[in-house]
Amino acid sequence: MKLRIPAFAVAAALVLPSAVFAFPGTAMTDLPLRAGPGPTHPIIGTIDRQAAVEIEGCIDTGNWCQVSWGGKRGWAYAANLGTQSQGKTVIISESRAALQVPKVVYQEQLASAATSTTTTTSTQKGSTGAATGAAGGVVAGALLGGPIGAVIGGLAGLAGGAVVDPPGQVNTYVTSKKVDPVYLEGEVVVGSTLPSTVKVYEIPDYQYRYTSVNGQTVLVEPGTNKVVHIYR
Repeated sequence: MKLRIPAFAVAAALVLPSAVFAFPGTAMTDLPLRAGPGPTHPIIGTIDRQAAVEIEGCIDTGNWCQVSWGGKRGWAYAANLGTQSQGKTVIISESRAALQVPKVVYQEQLASAATSTTTTTSTQKGSTGAATGAAGGVVAGALLGGPIGAVIGGLAGLAGGAVVDPPGQVNTYVTSKKVDPVYLEGEVVVGSTLPSTVKVYEIPDYQYRYTSVNGQTVLVEPGTNKVVHIYR
């Protein structure tokens, strides 16, 4: 007698519990929560600056961590996550080895014979694995373009909120005039500096420029390419 298990049940069975390894962390800036470990994955929420998160582990490169926040489970950039160690705040990406952060493996599995998919992860302390579906993934059959590189900013760029408060007509213009997106390693934050290769666009009768980085529209200072506002 053969036992048939529905495809969705198989996918569900692949999800292994990882919360047992979770440890407390803090978002150092308003931080996108993404569906996968990379800037091309969709944003499923925005973690508030200084909000508490549960860090379940990071991929083998250490750049992206799986976190739980506000009833959601997703991925956040490790350089924007902190935790307490020996009475001080340390950044996850800089202190992963000392903190003994668990490693996680990211996988995508078909949930059924239909077109829907589900994201599954397995977590084991000391396990290894590489992320898939990060920068360089394919959307609508086309390879995502744009420079791939680090967004420079450091801790000085981790202050949340907007440096400038754009007027209504500017908001209307930049949100209605869509431009080709650029994808960079990591997450863009207020105060960070975009590489000079990133193209920025003029706004009529306004001193700042705008562009689209990692799925978010940003205002930048002309000449320096410093981010002064992020539309979320």
